[in-house]
Amino acid sequence: MAAGYCCDDLREQVEFRCEDHPDPYDCADNLVIKTERGYFGLIIHDGGSSHLVIQFFPWCGSRLPSPPEERRGAAMSGWWPRAEPLHS
Repeated sequence: MAAGYCCDDLREQVEFRCEDHPDPYDCADNLVIKTERGYFGLIIHDGGSSHLVIQFFPWCGSRLPSPPEERRGAAMSGWWPRAEPLHS
């Protein structure tokens, strides 16, 4: 099992490369992505480049490793956009 992965299935999903679709969001066979920030997500194949961040891997049920910034205690602070109030 490779470092940073809970199981070989996760490693295979993240490292999957399609010969016909260089962009993982364009390939229906590509299901799991690891973002540059270290989050794991399930790709939403709707023609865009969206994914749903997951904390557990659906194939084996293991908790996924936290991104480095969360391990340092910066749990999503400072980079997530703040919503503006609807009414003042």
